[in-house]
Amino acid sequence: MESRARHVASAHVTHDEASQESFLVDLRKEVVRQWQVDLRKVHRALNGKKDLSRQEILKTLLREGSGKVASALRATAQEMMWDSVGACIERQLPDLDRSAATRNPKGSLSLDPDLLMPRYVGAVDIHGMPGGYGMELTPEGIFAGAMYERGGAIRSMRGGGSLANASGRALVAYLRTSHPNFSPKRVLDVGCAIGQSTLAICDAFPDAEVHAIDVAAPLLRYAHARSETLGCIVHFSQQNGEETTFESGSFDLVVGLAMLHETSTKAMQAILNEAHRLLRSGGIVLHYEGRPWESVDPFDAAIHDWDTYYNAEPFIGKMHDLNTRAMMVQAGFGPEHYIEVTVPSDFYGTTASKGGGRWFFGATRN
Repeated sequence: MESRARHVASAHVTHDEASQESFLVDLRKEVVRQWQVDLRKVHRALNGKKDLSRQEILKTLLREGSGKVASALRATAQEMMWDSVGACIERQLPDLDRSAATRNPKGSLSLDPDLLMPRYVGAVDIHGMPGGYGMELTPEGIFAGAMYERGGAIRSMRGGGSLANASGRALVAYLRTSHPNFSPKRVLDVGCAIGQSTLAICDAFPDAEVHAIDVAAPLLRYAHARSETLGCIVHFSQQNGEETTFESGSFDLVVGLAMLHETSTKAMQAILNEAHRLLRSGGIVLHYEGRPWESVDPFDAAIHDWDTYYNAEPFIGKMHDLNTRAMMVQAGFGPEHYIEVTVPSDFYGTTASKGGGRWFFGATRN
């Protein structure tokens, strides 16, 4: 696990903690990958070639003993992950808080104690992370941010590279291929979390002024310390992407990487509306959201939909049923400027399953 890039706020792990985390990575590989192979056989035996929806397939699987066991193992592995990571971070939290207190920063951090945490974030322990994204065990602490990074390393089964920024690198690769002359001067990352992919954008466009926003203060404190250590100048601020304080037409590129599925239908539309307001003429908005479920067979979609019900991501299934083109048009973008693309795995140097990749949708503003 220590192959991941270290920075000033990185948690230090003991030998036993590292071994436990390696075990959890291997457990997730077995549960997440192997259960798909085994359950596909169960699905075929039970349903043959019946034309079922993903919801019907998931219900059928979870009525069977093998499906129940697989689901329970996956949920248990997630709980074990957070227990392991949480104990490691709590053991050294005061030291991590002090280390994250950035001195003489090149970037900036602006927090708003009066900002209300939207219910779709504050009322849900997303991914089962105890306390959610806003959890603070110490005043002005970084507990949630440290949990997010270390837990994410296990959840991704060591995917995404040492900086866990595969989504950002995929976005950059797509822009360089499809818009080779695009050179944004001002960039906004909405729902940046701890800024993993923000740094990929920062590296790709070194002359750009990069801003990143999130609603969770602990994530932003951690993101700020992380980016400063890793040599990226980013201006972080605590804001809701539904309505920001930035001036209209002030950005060339607005991105959101794996964050819309943690909102709601109403909030998602508001975020897209706000992106339209913020973009200059010729600007681009892009959102990454996994793989489009309509591009895979219903069984694979059912396996992904497990997160909707059992991984505290209640909007993910609904989001994948929405008409993103229609929502972009409603936000003010011309239908002829809509973008939808699946970036293949070889664009960003990670291994994906057959038919895999990263799905982006967005638009250009005329």
